Amino acid sequence: MPSLLKKYFVIAIFFLLNFCICEKTIGDESSDVNDDQKNVVALIIGNNKYTSPLNELTNPEKDADGFKAALEKINPREIFFYKNTTYQELAEAVAKFTEKLKPDTVGVVYYSGHGAQLENENYLIPVGVKIANKNDLRLKGFELSKILESMQEAQNLFNIIFLDACRDRPSKGTKGLSSISTGLAPVIARSGIIISYATAPGYTVDDLPEQDNSLYTWALLKNFNSGVDVEKMLKWVGRDVSNKNETQVPWMNSSYYGEYCFGGCKNITPPSQASSDSNSDLYEMILLTTRGAGAREALEKLVKKGKALNSVTLYSADFSNTSANNAILPYASVEWSNLYHANFSSSDFSNASLFCSTLAEANFKYSRFDGADLTGADVTRADFTNTNIKIEQLKNTCIVFDVNNESPLPKVDFQVDESMFSKCNPMDHGIRKCLETK
Repeated sequence: MPSLLKKYFVIAIFFLLNFCICEKTIGDESSDVNDDQKNVVALIIGNNKYTSPLNELTNPEKDADGFKAALEKINPREIFFYKNTTYQELAEAVAKFTEKLKPDTVGVVYYSGHGAQLENENYLIPVGVKIANKNDLRLKGFELSKILESMQEAQNLFNIIFLDACRDRPSKGTKGLSSISTGLAPVIARSGIIISYATAPGYTVDDLPEQDNSLYTWALLKNFNSGVDVEKMLKWVGRDVSNKNETQVPWMNSSYYGEYCFGGCKNITPPSQASSDSNSDLYEMILLTTRGAGAREALEKLVKKGKALNSVTLYSADFSNTSANNAILPYASVEWSNLYHANFSSSDFSNASLFCSTLAEANFKYSRFDGADLTGADVTRADFTNTNIKIEQLKNTCIVFDVNNESPLPKVDFQVDESMFSKCNPMDHGIRKCLETK
């Protein structure tokens, strides 16, 4: 009998120890969610002290201080922090930062200061430089693409860039800068990268001398450690900004398909969405520009409300079979996108870019195409009747020659034949890829 009791005692001790080990393992897994924040490597830059002809700014140094304080709360691995960087200092900072991006790290870049775009390249402007014309910007501005390329080469877990650099031209009064575009240019995010802009590409925001932070950074700091996925967090940032200034719409471009939360992911109920039309429209705009689930429906809702989507950027969007007649899309960038069999009758595509998009069998009757760029677009059987599209615009397009033995030519109000079009391939899984014309 004693030996039997001893046997049961040993078994009981075994299960008790096993339970304790399992309980500890579960606890460790829970803490790992926050431990992965230690893999964050960050580069933070705030540039205020510009000299003539550049306008001195007020917010960037305090913006950088605030972002650093928010980031320190999650115990990152390393922060590279700079204020008022020269070109050489900026280049060295980027080199030190990217050198620390290892396969197990998350890269974070925050920049507040002057920025400008020229010929679709974005430049971060260092202090201590004189930029009076386009050549100065090319030589003395620091290309954002250098940071993106370095991040891509690092092949680390995930990267995010916050750009509070959408101020107006560095100096409105300088004649040589009049040819430099306002705001920043849209960028196609490389794999595993999210780019967050203070406002939509091509638009600008004001420095706020009476406030410690810019409006975008204020909203970013408010929501930064909210415990939700970073893309959802950026949508909350957009709502908060719009509540303060309905003309400023923060914009995001993402090619990251995982989930990441600063401070660890928590089960958080999103803030109540105001019922006002402006907030509702902002929410639809965010869905549209991020091309997430519901983007097609978001476009249809905004169009039905008669909202003008000037300069909206929709790279690689799938709007096949969309019903969006009377859409207002002047200067929009609807590039590399799929508009197959969509209805955009009576719409305004003036000066819009439809570069390398699929327009096959789409209905554009009664629409405007003044200055629109259709280079590389598939216009197979697209209906352009009663539009102002010109034959010169169609000479840059292509058609699929042998679809169901039907005529592949687009419907237009002037004479066209197959010889004026290049040959293009059918859609690849419904999403248009840039065409190889022959």
